[in-house]
Amino acid sequence: MEWKQFPDNFSEQYSNISGKHPYVTLLKGGYTGTMGQTLKANAPEAQASEKQSDNADTGVKRYWVYFPEGMEYSCRHLVLLIPNDESVDSFLYKTGWIEIADREKLLGRSRGSRIAPGTPGQDQK
Repeated sequence: MEWKQFPDNFSEQYSNISGKHPYVTLLKGGYTGTMGQTLKANAPEAQASEKQSDNADTGVKRYWVYFPEGMEYSCRHLVLLIPNDESVDSFLYKTGWIEIADREKLLGRSRGSRIAPGTPGQDQK
């Protein structure tokens, strides 16, 4: 799965909301973000945090959110705590949560894995 950064062009995103279907998400697929201290793009810490999901030195914590296509915003969502030694992709596919999220149109939020999605050598299915 491709994991994208959350968009930061909020005005553009807002203008794309459908008048007929205002609760359907504009996002689809996997998105990642960080919580904690902000990193400068060229700093060694920022480059390191791209290679692993958490950076203990900077206090930055990475998280992942999966949006099924056509999902409507509601209170229905999954919060999954992933084992530290398993990749996000591997866990979501192996456990069947991607299929459940797609079928039921559930937002999936994940936290815990120390292996960033797309890490070479990690199986997706």
